[in-house]
Amino acid sequence: MAREHRWLIPPAAVAIHLCIGSVYAWSVFNKPVAALHPSWGEAAAKTFSIAIFFLGVSAAFGGSWLERHGPRKAASLSAALFGGGLMIGGLGVSM
Repeated sequence: MAREHRWLIPPAAVAIHLCIGSVYAWSVFNKPVAALHPSWGEAAAKTFSIAIFFLGVSAAFGGSWLERHGPRKAASLSAALFGGGLMIGGLGVSM
């Protein structure tokens, strides 16, 4: 690895770990979302379980994909899916 690019790895690793860990922030948003949409009931709480399930599934299948295509493509795809999921979630709450 070129010496000038080695300092890009720690910020990228921190950003990836923040994205992975952001699923745990759902507990902060769960009560306000449930208060905003009382008819959703348990569905708002089940969102965390579904997110953790898909986090595990994506880790299981994403590892082999990462080995074939490399970390840049994997991180780019992950960032696009993560951002898209946040936008879809925001639209769902605002409707």
